[in-house]
Amino acid sequence: MLSVIQKSPSSASLGLDEEAYLLKVPHQLRQVNESAYEPQLISIGPYHQGKQHLIEMELYKNRCLQKILKRESKHRCYEAVDFKRARKWYSPSFLNDIEAKFQEIMLVDGCFIVELLRQMVTGEYDDPIFKKEWVQNALLGDLLLFENQLPFFVLVGLYHVIKDPTDGKDFACQAFSVLSDFLPGPGTWKENPPTIKDTDNIKDLLSLLHDNWSPSPQGIRRHQDYYRTKDEKAKAGEEAREKVA
Repeated sequence: MLSVIQKSPSSASLGLDEEAYLLKVPHQLRQVNESAYEPQLISIGPYHQGKQHLIEMELYKNRCLQKILKRESKHRCYEAVDFKRARKWYSPSFLNDIEAKFQEIMLVDGCFIVELLRQMVTGEYDDPIFKKEWVQNALLGDLLLFENQLPFFVLVGLYHVIKDPTDGKDFACQAFSVLSDFLPGPGTWKENPPTIKDTDNIKDLLSLLHDNWSPSPQGIRRHQDYYRTKDEKAKAGEEAREKVA
């Protein structure tokens, strides 16, 4: 799992348009360990679309979309996504075969990701299959694969259409609260989660996790201050109990 949490190579270094960010893994790298880049359960975006072993999950993705469309109009969902901008983020040569389906892929996959992460936060699932721990682990692993990404602005746009009024968080913060389960350490990410805003600096879910797993100096100081205060409170509590005793 940790092998997939990596930064993308620059599009310029691969001879592509600067706007092309969500790229295919170079052939030489894929040959080393192809399974590291292959989804187990779900295809997200255009690169693994239509693969036989991922077809079953298409049923659940479409079922999720239909439930969303019962409470939100399809037009409003389409309006939330900048498809022209999203298309530029992928390698053009790989879009030829799915050009007619591109908007559908962005909408179906984007709605599924947003709704799945929302349900993982609440623990209330529309489909019982998503309650299974092995399914959750496989899905989250697939959502962090290099070739299995959507532009983050697509997810943010759909989130603001789909979210419940009580959610009250940026999508980045909500997504990180779920994805941080994959981070090493004694659960400190959930105990003291970073405040993350939806910005254009976040490229995709992989970028979100990577950038916040490698905290800035300010982020490190924030964690240090948090645990220093926590230790001081614990020490004060012990001293108070000793005085009472």
